[in-house]
Amino acid sequence: MAQIISCIMLLSVHPLLSSNTWQVRPGTKVNFIVGGMFWTETTGTLELTTSAIEFSAADLSKASIKVSLVVSSINTNNAKRDEHLKNEDFFEIKKYPTIVFQSVSFRKTPDNSYVVTGKLTMKAETKSVSIPFTFSQTNNKGLFQGSFKINRMDYGVGTGYKIGIGREVKISLTIPVERHN
Repeated sequence: MAQIISCIMLLSVHPLLSSNTWQVRPGTKVNFIVGGMFWTETTGTLELTTSAIEFSAADLSKASIKVSLVVSSINTNNAKRDEHLKNEDFFEIKKYPTIVFQSVSFRKTPDNSYVVTGKLTMKAETKSVSIPFTFSQTNNKGLFQGSFKINRMDYGVGTGYKIGIGREVKISLTIPVERHN
């Protein structure tokens, strides 16, 4: 009996043997920047609502990430623009309420950061994207940080607006997580 209790205690306190399931902190947002006319930029956020994250730097073969963003949460600090972005000219939220990323593979880079490659689905389009990121961890808390760029036209977003709105969208991720046991 003492051996069983010792094993349970070891598994519960040893960080390498504990769960690699992470839960995103509620209220986490993803940031984006889109260029405009005359070197202007529009910044905004989308709320990250659902996630399934398995990650251990020691074993990337078992890593997986699936996250969803709710498009109705778009916020550019301009209510009129936000409503326009939700309609059929851009995101068509009634037909496509979420943006989803599902990982396919992970790799470690020489500078001790990582790259996740996966499928990004926005509207009716799914494209492969690679996202360089870092992961830092203190006990049961972690932080994923990274950024990548997409062409909004590849996803059918705002295709009627070829002038005045940049095609390139920079997406920045700062995602605080907590270990889920």
